[in-house]
Amino acid sequence: MMDVTAVLNTLLHGNQLKRTPRTGWVQRGVPNAENVAAHSFGVVFAAMVLAQVVEEELDLGRLLAIAALHDLPEALTTDIPTPAWRYLPPGIKTAVE
Repeated sequence: MMDVTAVLNTLLHGNQLKRTPRTGWVQRGVPNAENVAAHSFGVVFAAMVLAQVVEEELDLGRLLAIAALHDLPEALTTDIPTPAWRYLPPGIKTAVE
């Protein structure tokens, strides 16, 4: 079990996503750029809706957890756009996340 400090640090890191703008939006000069938390909500919402129409049996809890947490590392790394990863050493993205 995590200690209280670790729990609070985890919550604070996750909360940082509300203040982390999506880099692609900023680079393109989009006013009021979406933040990573808003993007993650959109992914969770899409996963919920699409899970209702998929004919296969899904582990909805796992699906929603993955959707909700897929960008959590960006609380520490910021939103590094996909093209930028091409210029970094192989395996660095996995190591950072």
